[in-house]
Amino acid sequence: MTDSIFGIFSNEKKLIGTAFAFNRNETGLYLLTCNHVVDGKDSLFIGSGKACQVIKQLPDCDLAILITEDTNCPILPLKPLSDIKYAYVEGFANYMGGTKKEKISNIKIKTGVDLSIRGINTKAYSLETNEPITEGYSGSPTICEYTHQVFGVVSIKHSDTKNYS
Repeated sequence: MTDSIFGIFSNEKKLIGTAFAFNRNETGLYLLTCNHVVDGKDSLFIGSGKACQVIKQLPDCDLAILITEDTNCPILPLKPLSDIKYAYVEGFANYMGGTKKEKISNIKIKTGVDLSIRGINTKAYSLETNEPITEGYSGSPTICEYTHQVFGVVSIKHSDTKNYS
């Protein structure tokens, strides 16, 4: 799963978020991230240094689809789930002048949250954790602890211990 999760960098080589591979075809590899991560950015790169571009923005639900040249990695399809108690996220964060990829586990999930904030109007999952999910994690897959199925995308930070997906 780890090989399918990428840091997204701006043209200044600054980490701006996380994306994950959710589809591929003859055109390339499709990545899913948050719209707020890529909105208004001119040049984008994934961690391997490959350029990627935004092909669709969905601001109402804070999602964006990127495309890059194909990378040999597994696909992480996104499927909504309803009976989830615990999840984990895997993403990138700025760390001591560089970046690190890290998994945060044992996240309590609340389903069916009506979210209406900063122009985003959607159903969401509430993520409650003892460990902060920092801004580089925006766009990270939210993964069920039991089935290992991706069911959401980390989007909005409410506090150090509460986020939305």
